[in-house]
Amino acid sequence: MGLYYNVEGIDSGVPELVEANIGTAYVDYVDNLGYYRTLIHQTELPDAFQGGGQVIGIDNKGRRAEFIISRMKEAISMLSDKVYFLQLFQQLRTFTCIMTPTGGTVWGVMDKRRYKDDVLYAFVFAYICSLCCTREPRKIGGTEDKYVISYEVVIGADGNLTRQPVRKKLH
Repeated sequence: MGLYYNVEGIDSGVPELVEANIGTAYVDYVDNLGYYRTLIHQTELPDAFQGGGQVIGIDNKGRRAEFIISRMKEAISMLSDKVYFLQLFQQLRTFTCIMTPTGGTVWGVMDKRRYKDDVLYAFVFAYICSLCCTREPRKIGGTEDKYVISYEVVIGADGNLTRQPVRKKLH
């Protein structure tokens, strides 16, 4: 979506949060197209979501999986009346919590051969991405529409990557 909905005059694309466990091929694809800076780095995520072996994206293993599920609950409770995508609710109907013999919890679909959860995870990753990248609204039709604020990844003095707003004039 970030590559498709790029706006003319803005060369930075739309920020994207990738699932680090299975998104390495997609990261390579985006990098080959020249949009590597649109991907959310792990250090840009809230502390609860940092961890794992990848630099880009969110790793949904271990304790981070529980935090992702809690954000999914939060997003659905806040935004469900604004979402008009039937597949989200169809997948939510088959998404359950299973208790393991050791006392742990595993979230997933009832039957992996019949049901999917990709839309649910895309929804929650988009929600987490929105929490990482806040953008300033601008007045349309005023003098502000001659400038574009883009966000560039900058390495700070402490070595962490952050997105900094950069104001660029449209040609």
